[in-house]
This record gives sequence, structure tokens and C-alpha cells, in this order.
Amino acid sequence: LEVLSPLHVGSGLDRTVDAVKGADGRNTNNAPRVAAIQRDVSNLPYLPGSTIKGLLHRLAAGAMEQKIWEQLLGSIAAKETGKRGSLSVSGASMLTPGLAKHLPYADRAGATGPGAIGEGVFVAAGTAIDRASGVANSSSLRHAEAVAPGAVFRLGFTVEVRGADAAKRCDIQVGLLLQLLMLLDRGDGQAIGAGQADGDGRVKIRRSTLVVTKSVLASDGNFDAAPVAVIWPDAVGERDAATWKLVLTCDGPFAVLDPSWAERRKDGDPMLAAQRSAEKKPVLPGSSVSGALRARAAWLVALAARRRGEEPERDGLTQVYKPGTSLTPVQRLFGVTGFRALLDITELAINEPATPWKIFSVKLDRFSGGPIDGALFETEAYLGVVAQLQLTLHDRGGRAGKPTAEDQSLAECLIADICDNGLTLGHGGNKGFGWFRVETEGADASRSA
Repeated sequence: LEVLSPLHVGSGLDRTVDAVKGADGRNTNNAPRVAAIQRDVSNLPYLPGSTIKGLLHRLAAGAMEQKIWEQLLGSIAAKETGKRGSLSVSGASMLTPGLAKHLPYADRAGATGPGAIGEGVFVAAGTAIDRASGVANSSSLRHAEAVAPGAVFRLGFTVEVRGADAAKRCDIQVGLLLQLLMLLDRGDGQAIGAGQADGDGRVKIRRSTLVVTKSVLASDGNFDAAPVAVIWPDAVGERDAATWKLVLTCDGPFAVLDPSWAERRKDGDPMLAAQRSAEKKPVLPGSSVSGALRARAAWLVALAARRRGEEPERDGLTQVYKPGTSLTPVQRLFGVTGFRALLDITELAINEPATPWKIFSVKLDRFSGGPIDGALFETEAYLGVVAQLQLTLHDRGGRAGKPTAEDQSLAECLIADICDNGLTLGHGGNKGFGWFRVETEGADASRSA
């Protein structure tokens, strides 16, 4: 299983990390707590078997009839009668780390001890988006450990079938498992862990690495084990309501600031620096994009209400969904606690190298708002950033999870609006940073927002 985007499968605990600390000289600015990932006995990142089986269950529910997959995965009804599915899933430890050395708060010098996070792990820091202004909320910084893209985990599955015609029925169950694994072989992968709607936690299998062994219990009480040739079936399809492929282009400067930069900068280095995964590859977090999209969608809904002479309905951040709860179209598209977003980022990638760029700015006095004489600071950003973005409107199944005409209409209105008016992302939008024009993939590149 290969990690395609930052992955956080949480342990439910938080911890302190040596590199993440409060600002110097402020006694009240304590080191923040960092949400911890699951780890194994060797302190390596770990994916519980329940996480993988939950993913397969979700894929099956979105692609097959329940009566087909419940023999493999089990069901609520089967659990009530003491039955379970034939599939067991092992936990998965990290086999190969991803490249994290350029990412925030990574252990760049092989740090050890309780406050280290280990190779291939970094600390993602993010802010919530203020719904009124559409920009970062200044008091909402949060930190979480994440596995860097490129990491590889080793998975193990066991399909156990007993009784009459066990071998034949086992082959059928293995065929169903392979159909689900085919969905994990897609180019954009599937999401697990935190931030799924933001494009985080996307993983895919390496199909060429699959090895299947079949063991049959012989009459003498021994297992006869032999390798089996893998025959991949035709993949089943997920229920996707609509997909939009977009190209985001920023000709001017762009940066999502690296919050760990101040802790490791040397004399002569810029005061501020962009997050990057490689020297010429800036980071564009999915949470930045989805936060901006949600704020824009809420704005469009509010405009439409004003035109009808109605008071706009606020996009409540503390809404908790329970069956029967009424949600606004914005909440349905982007999710609330207890209700998974219908609109996901299913791909977000910067594949082409961008140009590193440094700019000097005048420092401003926070009291007067005026420039400070002779005081400059330097920011390290990027020019010519081009990102591929894919948004998918999902049919989650069931009465509540099926997109309505209103959901579809808002999604289409949002896509049309950002293609007309662009998006502002990252640091310094009020001074020209991060102004992206948006085009549908394959559209005339001469069109600008």
C-alpha cells in the first residue's frame, strides 16, 4: 500500500514534539500538543487492520449489493446473529518511509528520544478558514503528525472458508476481494484517516506486489499450501455523481508558509519560507483548497438568498449530524461532524517544478499600520505554480447520502464561479500572493480569470 498524500490515522492521543514549541521569550506560549498517529512496537507508523477493513467495507457498499459482499466482510445483521465475514485483515507497519526531510517539523538530523517523530513523518499545521472573510482564522492553529507521501505499508489478508465446497466458495470470496483491491489500484487511490474530503490520506496498492497462497486442510490434519496465479477480475465501479478536473495556475508568487522555518533558519536566510516537498515543488495542502471552496460556496448561497430577499443561513461549524438532522447544501457538500462530505478532493498534485523566488517587503508597525523606516523582511516563495485538482461529488448511498438536485446545482455553481473569478490560496492574498486562475482540464489556456 503506497501513500499518495499526507496520512494521519490517529491514536486518539496527543503528545509533545521537540521541534514544535512556543515562541521564545513568551512564558505563556507553551509548546502545543500534537495529535499522534498510530504506531507499532518499534515506533513505526502503523495502520490498524480495522482501518483497512473499514475502507474495504466502504468500497463494497458503494459498488456492490450487500448480499454479494456480506459473506466476505460481514454485516451488522450478521454480527447480531454471531456470524462474521470470511475476511480477516492484519495491521500494517510502515515498510519504507516517504520523503519528509523538506516538510514541516520533520526529524532532519535523525533525532531520537520521546520527542522525536521518526523518519518519514512530519507535523502538519493548519488553520481553519473564517467563513465571513474567507481567510485563515488567526487563532485556530492545530498540529498533527502525518506520514509523508511515498511511504509504503505491507498489508496481509486472510480469507477463511469452512464446510462443504469450501475451496470453491473460497475462490469466489477471493475474487470479490480482488474486485475491491482493483478500486485501490486507481491512479488517485482511496482515502483513509483524517482529512479525506481535503484529499489527505489517499493510498493505493501496488498490484504487482500481490502474492496469493491457498492452503487446504487435508484428511491427515495438515495444510497443503501452494501459490496461486493471480487473475484480476474486471473492476466494479463506485457510485460517483460527477467529477470535475481543474487546472489551477498562479503566475505570481505563491507560498503556504512553513511554520517550522523559524526554528531552523540560519543567519542570512529569509524570514518566511514556503512549505515544499522538494526544492522546486511547493506544498499546496488540500485543507487550504477545501477551506477556500467551502467559504466560496457559503458566500454564493448567501448571495442567492439576498437576491430572493431572504436572510442567509449561516454555515454552522458546530453542527452535529444525527439521522433526520436537516443540513444546508454547504454542509452536505463539505460535511459536518457525523456526516461525511459529498464533495471530495480526489486528486491534488503539483507535478511540474516551480521557480523559487524571493521578495523583500517593508515591515509594518502593528500599532500605526505604517512602514517601519529601514526595516525589511524577506519571503521565500514560488513562481509559476500549476496544480491539478480533481473534485468528485459522491453518491454515498442511502437516503441521506444521495446527492440532491440542490447539491448538484451548488457544486456546478461553485465550479463555474471559481473558473470565472479564480481562487486566492495560501499566504499574502491581500498583497498579490496566491492568486490562481482556474480552468477546466483541456480548456483554452488563453482564458484567464
